[in-house]
Formats: sequence, structure tokens, C-alpha cells
Amino acid sequence: MSEVNDPWGGGLEMLFERLELATQSARRGTRGIAVLAVAVHERGNPSPLPESMWDAVQQQAIARIRRVVRRIDTVVILRPAEFLVLLERPEEGSFAVHAADEVVTALRTRYLVDGQHHSLVASVGISAYPGDGDDVDILIRCADSALEAAKAAGGDIFGFYSGKMNEAATRRIEIERGLTEAISRNEFHLCYQPQIDTADGSLAGVEALLRWRSPKLGMVSPGEFIPILESTGGIRKVGDWVLNEACQRAAGWHREGRPIKVGVNVSARQLTEDDFARTVDRALEKSGLPPQLLELELTESVLVGNVGATKATLEGLRKRGIRVAVDDFGTGNASLAYVRQFPMDTLKIDRQFVRGLPVDAENAAISAAIIALGRSLRLRVVAEGVENEAEEEFLHSLSCTIVQGFLHARPMTAEQLAEWRKKRPWA
Repeated sequence: MSEVNDPWGGGLEMLFERLELATQSARRGTRGIAVLAVAVHERGNPSPLPESMWDAVQQQAIARIRRVVRRIDTVVILRPAEFLVLLERPEEGSFAVHAADEVVTALRTRYLVDGQHHSLVASVGISAYPGDGDDVDILIRCADSALEAAKAAGGDIFGFYSGKMNEAATRRIEIERGLTEAISRNEFHLCYQPQIDTADGSLAGVEALLRWRSPKLGMVSPGEFIPILESTGGIRKVGDWVLNEACQRAAGWHREGRPIKVGVNVSARQLTEDDFARTVDRALEKSGLPPQLLELELTESVLVGNVGATKATLEGLRKRGIRVAVDDFGTGNASLAYVRQFPMDTLKIDRQFVRGLPVDAENAAISAAIIALGRSLRLRVVAEGVENEAEEEFLHSLSCTIVQGFLHARPMTAEQLAEWRKKRPWA
């Protein structure tokens, strides 16, 4: 890039070297790379700052950028009051989005220049490897182009060179910001999906499912907002809310004389908390729900990690009478031999292995194997995602009688569930 100069030292040359090494490494594996082009300027005025402000603004800005990016990331001066940031492995938790948002926030403040405070903002342009290019020069040009677009829009924002990535990044940031106040604004609610014992048609339990209606975004899919809660750490607070809400509701059903076992999903972040068992105890004590009516649902991935601590926590919970289920079994990397070392009561077959039964021979073989292994360990086996009678009949023939899916009921609010049960006195 001939027009790019670095009059303050060899930082730009160092960035080129690191970016070249990073792209070589990325070509050999799955790691990603992102380049941020950052400019500090007056709000609404993308023109370069006066020369008299360069040194003071640059020193303060680069210090703030370095505070919000990781130590492994590279920050260099590109032009007066403009910088380049090299992010490696940005695919982890959508790191490029987080980094750009934090840079914009960190630089949106007052700068002290010659004893006077100046309110300035930042614009950030982002390019990503390999989507925007596989060459160092191209990646920098793309980031610079995205920066110009952000400045033209008035600044105090970030944007991707790719339009699709821009839309995705904007959507993610909107969701993240909305989630921060979703609990206090009562935007979350729970739905409950029945589990039916096909041997007699009785209600074997319900699974509590989190739903979010944002006043700005409308109904947001759990598949979209829960991974964001996981990556930001917000799942701990929200998970505790779900646990308490589900226990309160199930305790009410118990007091009415129509007890139902309720399944509550637990994330890896929740389970690794030192006081998780105490959190569960408090939810039970506060609600008055008998422990045997609570089942904690964990995915295989939750069990992979600190085996000793996880096993001890689950054993302690089961001693209290709380049940443990392995959810979405077969979708992770853990074998049943690995999972069986943990105390558990229920094995839930993931919906992807139920779809198309019995015509789909591969799914039929996998489901049959999971059911047989589960029964050999005397586990309760539940099939998820059952949508038609052919699937249910095949599962029933394999002695898997408890099913969950649209064939019998979609997820419904507590009020809808009450009406549903009125029409089915046996449930």
C-alpha cells in the first residue's frame, strides 16, 4: 500500500509481517483473521483532526485501544489519528464484533489537548480473512474502505467491508444490548413442552423453554440469543432466572394437586459455578418444589471439561432427589461410555436422529442403538422432535415410550398448558 506511511516508527512494517504470518497460519487451519481500521475524529465531521491535536490524541487513543483488545493483538498507527488493529482467531465468540464495538465505546470520550477537553468519536472498518481476501494488502484496503463508509455515515459506529457481515454484526450487537435489560424489563417468559408416555397417554413431564420478546426486535429465536448469552456470560443470570421461574411454576402445580416433573436446561457456565448446587437448593426452598419434581438437563458438551468437579456436583444434587438428564444425546463428541460415568436418570435422543423414522435407515440404526444402551443402563429414554405417528410407532416398537414433539404438543405458556390439561384429565 504505497499511500500508507508510518512516520512514527516501524509499527506498520511489523503489522505487515504479523499479518503475513497469520494468513499463512490461517490457510493451514481454521483460525480466522480480522483487520480493524480505526479513525478518531469529531462527531459528524470525518475530516482529519488538526495537526496540533495529532500527538495528544494518538497517545490517548492508542492506550485506550490497547486496553480493550487482547495482548496477542497488534495495534499500529496508520495515519495521523488513524490506526490498524490485527485480530487473530476472531471467530471465537464473534471476537471481531466485540472488539470493534469496544473500541468505538472506548474512544467515545473526551481527550485532553493543551489543557482543553475535546469530545471525539471513532469510526471502525473491518475486513475478515478469507471472506474479504487472502492477501495482506487487500485486507488492509478492504478495512480502509469500510472505515471510509463508517465515517461517511457520521462516525461513532463500526462496519464490515462485507454487507452480509455488516447485517449480522449489527443484529448481534442489537441482541446483546437488548439482552442486558431483558430480565429487568420482564421480556423473558417460559413455555413448557409436554412429554407424553405413549404406553398410556399420560403426561410424563414438561421441559421449560426460554422465550424472549424484545420490544425492538420482536420474538427472537432461542437459537439466536442463547449462544450470545453463552458467549457473553449472561447465561448465568438468565439461567438462574429460568431455574427460579420454572420451580415456582411447578410448585404451584404441585400445590394444586396436579404435580408435573419439570426439566430445566443448565449451561456449562452455570454448572461450573462454585455455588451452583446452592443456587438450585435456594430455588427449591423458595418455591417449595419437591426435589424429585425437578430434572436438570445437560448437553454432552457440558459434561466435557472438569470431570471430577462436574461429577461431584451432580452426585450431590442427585442425593437431594433431583434428577439429571443428558439432553440432545448423540450430537456431541462424548460416547455413552464417557457419559455413563456421570450420575444420571434420563437420556434424551436428539431430534435429528428421530427425523424420518423408520424410513431413514441410518437414523433408525442410531436410535435403536441409543435406546438399547440407555435401557441397559436402566435409564429413562425420551425421544425429542417426534412429529408424526410413524416416528412414534417405530420408537414404541423399540420400547421407547416417552416422546416429546409437535405430534402431541408444541411449547406453550403455563396458562395454555393449564387449558391443554383440562381437555386431557388423564394428563
